Amino acid sequence: MKLTEMQYQRPDIKGFHSSVNELTQTIKTADSYAVVKKTAEEFIKLKNGISRASTLAHIRFSQNTKDPFYSEEQNFLDANSPLIEEAVTDFFSAVLESPFRKDLEKEWGEQIFRMADLQRKVFSSKIIELSGQENELSTRYTKILGSAQIELDGQKYTLSQLRSWTTRPERLDRKRAAGARDSFFVENARELDEIYDELVKKRHEMAQKQGYANFVEMGYDRMTRTDYSPSDVEKFRKQILELAVPLAHRERKKQQERLAISEFYIYDESIYFPDGNAKLHADPTGLVEAAQTMYSELSEEAGTFFRMLRERELMDLESRDGKAGGGYCTFITEEKVPFIFSNFNGTTDDVEVLTHEAGHAFQSYLARELPLEEIVFPTMEAAEIHSMSMEYITYPWMHLFFGEDAQKFKQGHVLSALYFFPYAAAVDEFQHRIYYDPKMSPEQRRSVWKQMEQKYLPWRQYDGLPFYESGGLWQTQSHIYRSPFYYIDYALAQVSALEFWQRSQINKENAWNDYVALSRRGGSLSYQKLLASAGLSNPFDGKSLENILWAVDEFLS
Repeated sequence: MKLTEMQYQRPDIKGFHSSVNELTQTIKTADSYAVVKKTAEEFIKLKNGISRASTLAHIRFSQNTKDPFYSEEQNFLDANSPLIEEAVTDFFSAVLESPFRKDLEKEWGEQIFRMADLQRKVFSSKIIELSGQENELSTRYTKILGSAQIELDGQKYTLSQLRSWTTRPERLDRKRAAGARDSFFVENARELDEIYDELVKKRHEMAQKQGYANFVEMGYDRMTRTDYSPSDVEKFRKQILELAVPLAHRERKKQQERLAISEFYIYDESIYFPDGNAKLHADPTGLVEAAQTMYSELSEEAGTFFRMLRERELMDLESRDGKAGGGYCTFITEEKVPFIFSNFNGTTDDVEVLTHEAGHAFQSYLARELPLEEIVFPTMEAAEIHSMSMEYITYPWMHLFFGEDAQKFKQGHVLSALYFFPYAAAVDEFQHRIYYDPKMSPEQRRSVWKQMEQKYLPWRQYDGLPFYESGGLWQTQSHIYRSPFYYIDYALAQVSALEFWQRSQINKENAWNDYVALSRRGGSLSYQKLLASAGLSNPFDGKSLENILWAVDEFLS
């Protein structure tokens, strides 16, 4: 079945809630494992059905945020998904307390029970209304960014399409595009402030109702971080500050010298070479054809997987008016297939996002037969290993996309990885500061962001752009609004991805086999256990980042 042939029907939330409550009572009174197992299978079937409907609605809303039908369906699910969450949490709570829990652990693995234990800590009927309001605010943010129509030279651009201007060799073009983007956020700053102010307040209130001191603690549990804490992440940020920031600062100065400019502004940051970055040699259709060749040569399984995505129309790649920004991969449970969403803009981003999201998709495809949707994908810091590693594993095929610019692309891609570490640390510490002090005003939050830039991004200058100069850039980062504390996961995963890059240079076949084996495990293990299972170093140990940055420095030199 193609994506367009998958029928959507608004889920019966009350019916689901009632049915799951009955199954929960059966678990509580079960006198044999056979009863528990049969009840659990019925629960999985019910949950998969409602998950499918929610996923389809989200996909179609993000494909066109102006579609009135799916906009309304998204609003409905935002308001009612906490009821689904309540029923699921209650069911797993009953399983956790069941005398037959150990029997289920043998089939499902221990990780799902650790995750379920955290879930009943972070959610209860006390926060259903607040949780629905949080969803609605996040969707409101998505709609504002998706509605952007920014005019330049008589043409209108979405925020995603405008990114193509950020890598133009003509500096005046980059400056004009930065000014147009800045103006859009100036116009919407007040509403974005209101949305975030409400999000912070509601998240703090939810945390307190659930017995937490603040949302930082609750946020980590919501991310199902079962084997590390805020103090571990703080140590990792310190490594970034001490090791990555000086190296990135040095490379920014080299970049400025290559560009031969006296002042280095934000609109210069995305262009690495004076004659422009690597240039794509294909249109979107050609990119997909090249990707098919690449994955077919990478492995027979990868080739079959990518062909399936194409034949079943499980990718929406090109940017257009009304489409939500960014990129993601999701999983349609009943059909056991992934879906890739992105916004091509004619730059190197297109290849990076295609390989990145294909990494997520391939991993979920390999893990599709795991017994529960919750463990098809790992927790996010582990999930990003698959996506970011795929970006490096596919390096031998970059000539298909960039021709003689392939090496130039790799140089720019590794530079981007280096520059990302400080930015990710800035985003992460910013969020910790905000949620430790939830009463901050919008002006105080902007001040905190300025402090983060001075600390982690000391080269950054804005050339008088008012929104950016005021400390507002963080509002362009959707994760801060929609997925608090997620962003550092990319930096943790980047360490592992760069390790896979090193391995693939030594023995390409072994590196690929290790990658596939890790992908098949899905989320059946916790983050640090997944690292250990693949022989990957632990980013919290103090040496991993240092070793990786040495390799990056050597490559760039």
